[in-house]
Amino acid sequence: MREGLALDITRTGQCRGGFKQYLSEGWLSSFEYDGKNYGIPTDAVSKYFYYDKAFFAEHKLAIPTTFGGLLGLCKSIRAIDPQLVPWPAGQFGALEAQSRHHHAERACARRRCNCCGLRADRARRPALHEPGYVEAWQKVVDLKEAGCFQDAPNATSPEAAARCSPRR
Repeated sequence: MREGLALDITRTGQCRGGFKQYLSEGWLSSFEYDGKNYGIPTDAVSKYFYYDKAFFAEHKLAIPTTFGGLLGLCKSIRAIDPQLVPWPAGQFGALEAQSRHHHAERACARRRCNCCGLRADRARRPALHEPGYVEAWQKVVDLKEAGCFQDAPNATSPEAAARCSPRR
């Protein structure tokens, strides 16, 4: 890249059948420098949000584009139906030790501080008192307080969370 020691593979990715057609922008950005690709991920985890378009249309709900918007959406859904769980969070559960910290670590902390970012040294394990982690865990608390999760997400398996919210 800067010293000319890495190969720019951007054009390869843009070719017919190239990797840019199959990988998300988020995945590709982890190997991007100055708008060019110098690598591609071989292993990654993505989280997707699914929603009921008819329910959103019926209640005039918009897809949030900010964290504050997500908190507001959770509150709006709970106001429509207090029994409806906007984001059943079985992945928090202490029953699943491997995934218990997923949201705070991957979804929040890695986006909040350089020490936790994907571009940082992956072998480094930052302490939980570092500002990025503190902010990330506060966001998880904010989500809980906005009514995004069921009453006891820490004791819910992913399978039970899938049954937590009535299907529309």
